[in-house]
Amino acid sequence: MLDFKEGQYVVGIWFIAYGDKDILATLAQAEKGWVMRWRFLYYVPEPGQKAQSAYTGELPDATEEEALEIAKKSFREMAFGTGGELHELLVQTSDMSVILDRLRKQPWCHTKKIDALVAN
Repeated sequence: MLDFKEGQYVVGIWFIAYGDKDILATLAQAEKGWVMRWRFLYYVPEPGQKAQSAYTGELPDATEEEALEIAKKSFREMAFGTGGELHELLVQTSDMSVILDRLRKQPWCHTKKIDALVAN
């Protein structure tokens, strides 16, 4: 699951597939600097059950170029360590419709529209 705020500047999205597991990672602008987020998704022994763990790394003093280089290196290392295939999508925009449009075109991305819940 991706977690962006409306209007948040997103640099890139990475996806690493290995076996029946995957890693989804992002780099986006934070209040101060940049934030890298990634989560591991894996299957547990019970049939059909999934588990995930999420992590965050902050880069408060980095420029966009420095943060991007750190993210690329980190996610390349994760792909190498897992033996997985790395997919990189650089979006560099805060326009959510552009981000979603580009995401939907990725062969590794599966999206579905859900209606927002509105409290009465």
